[in-house]
Amino acid sequence: MKKLFGIVLSTLFLITLAACTGGETTEDSALTAFTVDINPSILFVVDDDEIVVSFVLNNEDAEIVAADLEFLGLSAEDALALFIEAAIEAGYIDVDGENNAIFITTEEYEENDDDDEEGLPEFAKRLRERAETEFRGRGIGVAVMLGTLDEALLELAETYDIGLGRLKIMQAALDIDETLTIDEVLAMDMRDIVAIIHSSHEARMNDFRAERQEHAQAMREAMAETVRERLEEHRQAVENGDVELPDFDAIREQFRARAEELRDEYEARREARREAAQERRP
Repeated sequence: MKKLFGIVLSTLFLITLAACTGGETTEDSALTAFTVDINPSILFVVDDDEIVVSFVLNNEDAEIVAADLEFLGLSAEDALALFIEAAIEAGYIDVDGENNAIFITTEEYEENDDDDEEGLPEFAKRLRERAETEFRGRGIGVAVMLGTLDEALLELAETYDIGLGRLKIMQAALDIDETLTIDEVLAMDMRDIVAIIHSSHEARMNDFRAERQEHAQAMREAMAETVRERLEEHRQAVENGDVELPDFDAIREQFRARAEELRDEYEARREARREAAQERRP
């Protein structure tokens, strides 16, 4: 049952948290977190100045993308941009493809309202705009989505009568502290849930560096090698003005219309890239 929470998406939340390790916060500091999902999924915790104070690599793909990256001290938007750049370099975004997607989901969403521009939180809109700026500058068409198209997650949120953002935050805490149960985390104050995530940063990253970083770096380099020539050709085409600038509103609408089909196609391409990378490793 606990693993039912393990749905890939991205999340933003705003809470108040007492000081804890992994960043210099005060008792009255407001911490905000957002998770970026490309399928590599990363959760960033930022302070009230929107500076990254900790982060969680939610899956193996995120470990590959962020194998040698440092986000601490960056602004939220710069951390997002760095993660996007690294995902492109590793081939998780197809520069010539029409089916790319990235998800940013906020705690404020009780259900999908990505097309309700007036109701979008300002922070979420700025993150989406920064993502689109990064992709536009590279001439890459990507559906930058707020919310989720995952019906299973929506049903789970409805079952527990909680917002999508809170659901993902709870999953992060459950993954970090495996002694917790769903009932326990549902009864916890959100401040205590995020404390588990934030205070575990140093220990989690030490474990990653000791046990998995070398493998992740090798995988990232192997995956990057498979797309390096294609990326360079695309960059040259952008510089020459041969690439049409993407219409992000239209891309989002097309993605919504074909969401399930595109998700299956993306998973197949992702697995093919990773298998090719494994074959290239010595």
